[in-house]
Amino acid sequence: MSQESAEGTPADVSRGSNAKDTSHDGPMFDQIPGLQSWRRTLIFIGLCFGLFLALMDTSIMATAVYTISLEFNSLASTFWAVIAYQLAYLGFATIFARLSDFIGRRGAVILAFVLFVGFSLGGGWSQNINQLIVFRTFQGIGGAGLYALALIILIEVSTARLITLTSTFIGGTIAIAGVLGPIVGGLCLGRTSTLSGPSSCWLPRYSWSLALKKADPDLISWSSVVVVATIVVGVICWIFLFAWEYYIYQQQLEGKWTNVASMFPFELVMHQPMFAGIISTMLTGFTFFLVIISLPLRFQIVNLKSPSAAGVHLLPLLCSCGFGSFLGGAISSKKNLTFYTFISASCLIMIGAGLLSTLGSGISIEGKCYGFQVILGLGVGLTFSSISLMTSVETQLNTHSVTQGIVAQVRVFGGSIGVAASNAMFAATSTTDLKGILTPAQISDLQTDTGVLSILNEAEREAVRVTYNKAFDSSMRICLYFAAASLVVNIFIWQKNPPGLRQKSQLVDEEK
Repeated sequence: MSQESAEGTPADVSRGSNAKDTSHDGPMFDQIPGLQSWRRTLIFIGLCFGLFLALMDTSIMATAVYTISLEFNSLASTFWAVIAYQLAYLGFATIFARLSDFIGRRGAVILAFVLFVGFSLGGGWSQNINQLIVFRTFQGIGGAGLYALALIILIEVSTARLITLTSTFIGGTIAIAGVLGPIVGGLCLGRTSTLSGPSSCWLPRYSWSLALKKADPDLISWSSVVVVATIVVGVICWIFLFAWEYYIYQQQLEGKWTNVASMFPFELVMHQPMFAGIISTMLTGFTFFLVIISLPLRFQIVNLKSPSAAGVHLLPLLCSCGFGSFLGGAISSKKNLTFYTFISASCLIMIGAGLLSTLGSGISIEGKCYGFQVILGLGVGLTFSSISLMTSVETQLNTHSVTQGIVAQVRVFGGSIGVAASNAMFAATSTTDLKGILTPAQISDLQTDTGVLSILNEAEREAVRVTYNKAFDSSMRICLYFAAASLVVNIFIWQKNPPGLRQKSQLVDEEK
């Protein structure tokens, strides 16, 4: 790469030089030519560790939220400690990605680590629930930065030879962090709490909707003013966002507003394969987060396992996700075959989710459950590495960072919808199937605190087990439908001659 073109790279921005216009079709990787191997290794370790912590934090905290609520004597308020992190995480991933274009990658990473670590310590030293909520909010902002910046920088510091391995590491880290969260959270509870079995488990499947629910379940009714108004305002904001970005796009085509950096570049909407990949990532996030939250809880309620044991039984999903990430990168190492990996991933997720919906309500865990986890995890892992590869070859330098931020944000956004949908399914099923078996108060409490199980008699606990299994099966069928929708969306990723990694590396060689 010539000296003139190299001056405007993100690497130089991180060193504090003035960035020039770099809106070209060059590769996103190898932005720091000549970077020593030991420095690249340290960058990989540091960023993957930050990514791991940021992703694992939500499920660890959510697993312990019931115990925390006992400490502060407020279960309803403790929900906000989980929600505060998730909302900040959702809202700042893209902002941090774009911010790094202005203050530099290094400065943005340091800021993200300071926010995450500093407010993590603050949360641990909280004296009341309000302090914990505030600290968790700023911790979520730092976590969003760690997530988005890892996806950006790991690609940019990789060489053409390492890009597939990098995508594999990114996908594997995301998968492992998501699955290890419930395991680590369960182990921590096992050491710090005298609670046992399902009563010690609280996972974030309930956190979105139940924060609005205290004593009156009608507060979270779909027909309530709060829910309807929130949805309407959200839709209007989405319409306004796309209209505004389209206006900026048209102005820049005419040579105006060239100094405006879009938060959602309309070029991504116009670029069919990339936009389809973003939508597919959101749909896959729906299934992934729903499964890693609901399946351990199923092991505890239906199969009567401890939190730590439930996490161990999730290991097949973890291992297959990691292997799928490696496989997705290996398949496209020489030729861009991301279209086929996306299609295969959707099919595997459909099969895995459909099979998981057939599990029975017996106390013993059926052996086939582990095989079903492997099928679904393999599909999810394929998408993780494939979207990283796609982003590195389909975006221009001036939109790469914000695109990675968008990918990070939509994955968590889809997962949040999945968790909320799972909770709504359990709430509806329990209200219908447990009527006449449990009192209305017990049914309401069960949706916020599985500790209610400890005060039920054997017949009532059996009814709860069967009801939760039914709700889980319904949730898996919803995942199947989302995977089918993802399969349709992935058709639009197809290109007759997709850009490949070798093609991108040849561009570098021609410029040198």
